[in-house]
Amino acid sequence: IRGVVESTSSLTQINGPALIEIDGDHATARSTIYEFGETLDKTSRFEEPGTYDDVLRKIDGKWRFTLRRFTIRHFRSVNIAG
Repeated sequence: IRGVVESTSSLTQINGPALIEIDGDHATARSTIYEFGETLDKTSRFEEPGTYDDVLRKIDGKWRFTLRRFTIRHFRSVNIAG
């Protein structure tokens, strides 16, 4: 994530609500995110909707991610350099 953020001059993320299923100390979650921004050199803009599929486990009373997978559903980049 740091590499993505550091390579942009602006980045906005809009998250949809997560669907969470809990079974004891284990849980799965799925959420949708829409990202858009501009490259650090300001030559292009991009948009990237995707889905997070997560597996969580309750450890010492706190929920922790044990697996997080991000699937890009679409990627579009537009050159804005003149």
